[in-house]
Amino acid sequence: KGNDSSQIVQYFAADVGGDLVFHGSLEGAVGAGRDAPVLVVDDFCGSGNQWANLIGSLFDDVELRQPELNEQRSLALEPERDFLRNRKVAFIFTAGWSAGAAVVKAAAERVGMDVRVYVHLTESDLPFADSALEADHVREHAAVFLEKAAAVGKNLLETSEPNWSPEKIEQRKLGYGNRGMLLFFPYNAPSQTMTCMWAEGDIDGERWEPLIRRRKKV
Repeated sequence: KGNDSSQIVQYFAADVGGDLVFHGSLEGAVGAGRDAPVLVVDDFCGSGNQWANLIGSLFDDVELRQPELNEQRSLALEPERDFLRNRKVAFIFTAGWSAGAAVVKAAAERVGMDVRVYVHLTESDLPFADSALEADHVREHAAVFLEKAAAVGKNLLETSEPNWSPEKIEQRKLGYGNRGMLLFFPYNAPSQTMTCMWAEGDIDGERWEPLIRRRKKV
C-alpha cells in the first residue's frame, strides 16, 4: 500500500499475477493468514533508501529510518512483523540500480527477514544520457549538451523546490545522483531520470514543458 506510483503498480501486478494471490496491503496479506512466500512488487529501485526507511519504520529500527526523506510511514504491529519474519520474502523491481537493491536486502536482513531481491533491468540494461550520446554520431556535442541539460535542470529545481539547499539541487540537476538516466514509466518518471525531461517551469522567459511530468507523492 502506498501514496505514490505504487498504487498504479498494484493494478499491473494484479493483471499479471496469474495464480498468485494478490493483496494490496500488508494488513490484507496478514489477515489472509497464508504461509506462502511473499512477493513485494515495485517499479524502480534507485538508492534503496525509501525501502530501507519503510522497513525501518515498520520494525521501529532507528538505524534504518531516514527522516530527511520527509516520508510518513506507519509503525507495524507485532502480527505484521511476525508475518514478514516467518515467511520467505522477495522484493521484485522492474528496473533499478544494483547498489540500491543491496541496500534493500541489507535492511530486510537487519530486521530478521529471509529475503531475496530481484531487479529485472539493471544499469547495464538501462539508458543513460552520457553513454547514449557517446554511442551516437553527435558524441562531439555530448559535453555541451549535458552541461546545458544540467543548467536547465538546476534552474527548474531552484524554482520548483525553494526549500532545497544549493547542495541538494547540485546533486540532482541531472536527476537523483546526477546519472542522467533516460527511463520513464507510462504513469511517472523516476527522480533518477534526467531532471530537464520531467521538471517544468520557465527558462529564459519561455515556458519549459516536460516530456513526462513527474508526479510527487500525495
